[in-house]
Amino acid sequence: MSAALTTTTTSTTISPTFGTSYTVVIPVTVVSGTNPTLDVGIDESDDVVTNWVRIYDFPRITATGMYRSPPILFRGNRIRYVQTVAGTTPSFTRSVSRLQSSAPGLNTRQFIDRTIVPNTLNSVTPTYNIEGCDQINITANCSAQTTPATLTLEFTDGNVTWFTSATTLTTAVGIVQAKVTNEQWKFARLRVSTAGTGITLSDVTIKAKSIS
Repeated sequence: MSAALTTTTTSTTISPTFGTSYTVVIPVTVVSGTNPTLDVGIDESDDVVTNWVRIYDFPRITATGMYRSPPILFRGNRIRYVQTVAGTTPSFTRSVSRLQSSAPGLNTRQFIDRTIVPNTLNSVTPTYNIEGCDQINITANCSAQTTPATLTLEFTDGNVTWFTSATTLTTAVGIVQAKVTNEQWKFARLRVSTAGTGITLSDVTIKAKSIS
C-alpha cells in the first residue's frame, strides 16, 4: 500500500513463501520538501533475523518514478527494507513490493557508499559480502576536486587480513569506473590509498555478480 514516508524506517521482517529469486519494485508517486533524498537497501538474514547482511542498494531516489531491482537470488530466509530519508521536511509517497519467482535469479550485489572520505588516507567503505561473485565493477562519482585521490579495491575471506588488489580508481570530476574478473572472495571494500584534496564525493559503488 502506498503511503507517505517522512522519516527513516526499517520494514518489518518478511518471510518469503516460495521461489528462488525476487525483484523489488518501488513506485514513487509524490516527492516534496527541500533537497529530499531516499536511500533504500535490501537486507537478508539466514539466522532468523539475528544478523543482517546488505544485499542490494538502490540508487538514491530524489524524484517520482518506478524503481526496480534486478532479479536477486535468495540467499537468506528473511528480508527487510531499510529506507533512509534526508532533506528538509522530506516526504516520499511510495510503496515497496516484492515479486517472487521460481526462475533462476542472478547472484548479484550492489552497494552504494557515501561515507568514505577521499581526502583522508586509508579511509574505507563498509565491508561488503560478495560471496559467490566473480565479476566486480567499481565506480566513483565526484562533483569537485583539487587533486585526485586513488581508491584501491581490497578483498578478504576472513574480514581480518586484507588483500590489496591491482584494481584502482583515480577520482575525477564526474564518474570513473574500473572492473575486475575471475576473483573469488567473500568480502570486498574500497580504501583510499592516496588521499586527494578538495574532493566532494557523491558516492562510490561496488557491483558484483556471478557469470556462471
